[in-house]
Amino acid sequence: MTGALVSCLKYDDAAIRHDLSELEKRMTELENIVNTYNDNIQNVQALIDGAKGYVFVKKVTEVSDGYIITFSDGSNATIKNGENGTDGTSPVIGVRQDTDGQWYWTVDGNFLLDPDQNKMRVTGDDGADGKDSIAPMLKIENEYWYMSVDGGKTWEKMIKATGEDGAPGVNGGLFESVEVDDSFVYFKLKDGNEFKLGRGAGGVQAISVIPDYGDGTVDGKAGEFKIRFEIVPASAAASLGVLPDKCFSVTAFHAHTKAYIGGPINLPIVDRYVFDGILYLTVNGRALGQEFTNHNVGASASLTIDDGCNAITSGYFPLYEDGDRKNGHAYVDLGLSVLWATSNMGATLPQAGGDFYAWGETSPKGSFVWENYRWGDPPTKYKDDGVELLAESDDAAFASWGRPWRMPTKAEMDELLSTDNCTWSWTPRNGVNGYLVVSKKPGYEGNSIFLPAAGTSWNASGVQEAGSMGYYWSSTANLSEPHDAFILHIAQNFPRVVSNNRGAGCSIRPVCGK
Repeated sequence: MTGALVSCLKYDDAAIRHDLSELEKRMTELENIVNTYNDNIQNVQALIDGAKGYVFVKKVTEVSDGYIITFSDGSNATIKNGENGTDGTSPVIGVRQDTDGQWYWTVDGNFLLDPDQNKMRVTGDDGADGKDSIAPMLKIENEYWYMSVDGGKTWEKMIKATGEDGAPGVNGGLFESVEVDDSFVYFKLKDGNEFKLGRGAGGVQAISVIPDYGDGTVDGKAGEFKIRFEIVPASAAASLGVLPDKCFSVTAFHAHTKAYIGGPINLPIVDRYVFDGILYLTVNGRALGQEFTNHNVGASASLTIDDGCNAITSGYFPLYEDGDRKNGHAYVDLGLSVLWATSNMGATLPQAGGDFYAWGETSPKGSFVWENYRWGDPPTKYKDDGVELLAESDDAAFASWGRPWRMPTKAEMDELLSTDNCTWSWTPRNGVNGYLVVSKKPGYEGNSIFLPAAGTSWNASGVQEAGSMGYYWSSTANLSEPHDAFILHIAQNFPRVVSNNRGAGCSIRPVCGK
């Protein structure tokens, strides 16, 4: 009997060793999760210092288990990725900025409270450590999460940390993702909140251009661009004044078409100063060339500041050299009696056709027939009254663009057409046929406008002859032919001023006096 009893109580050493090994493995996994959580909690304090402007990011290094964030003061914060378990849960620790501008710890989306029921700040005043910035601490004991909000003096039991089989719960990472662009590092937390840190240079976290126009464009005149940049934080702007010139560079790219971008062009900085938190640069843009000046190609530029340790950029912004602009519309001085607009009415680029108008009508329309012509058939105005030029009230350029813009007269078209004044070349521009008109007048050589062959519209047939012909209204009526007014008619090999019926839809290229 005794022998049989001894046989029944025999231990399975292999099974015990396996169970102990599994237990040790689970304990190690739990310990790693807790360590990851607590490390990330500690490092969040450094990140929030950056978000509040006390430090900025100099470098982001991706490592096998997360990211190392290097700050401007030389310190580092390591953001660790957690490792997923199979079962169980973990508290979702996060941070959120409240209405007072301070950052506070959260747990499962709710503000974390200290023993006195006050919200727990992530950092103290001005980034200082202290009782106002005690970080929560976590541990796992007897397969449950415990949290301390008083530096480890007391612990509160929370939720179960393991599944039914004792496997670890979800990861101990606080971070959902880390993304980087030219100016900022973006941190998204698992609780859905996010914040960003500037990537600084010379004490600056971020820079952004202050445009001259609502579309983000920076304007230039005579090959010079005076560009303003907002500095974050504004208090760091002064530090840029002591950086050497070599730390600043402005690079531009031509935008020929949407499908093709040219190579980089360096734009020399000829003046630089800081005032009231704003960086002012004067940039020489002549390297962009005549095609840019004539608005046949576009360009965008970007500022880079590199202090030798880190670089920061403004991102790209469009440039526009209006040299001259009236009421927001650019013009070119060809040395003639009037200044010619650089684009047709209804167009934003020189090669674009724009809108069609009937003569003496101030709004574009889709169908051009005598039945809907404003002045009837035959016209009731500019017929027998001896008035040759359109009144301002009937001038589409004046009505849309305002004084001093107006439609050109026949005499001004004859002046433009004269081979003594300009050369005319049938030249495609970005795939659009038309005439490049270049001044020959002394002191204005090389100044040019482009007139696209935009076609015409008549008899409700839509656009006709686009790409082969162009029709441009003058403001001059043909009193000998009451149905007609004069136009500049362009086609390959024969630009000319001729008479055309007033009800047809034609382009308008405005002018203004000097």
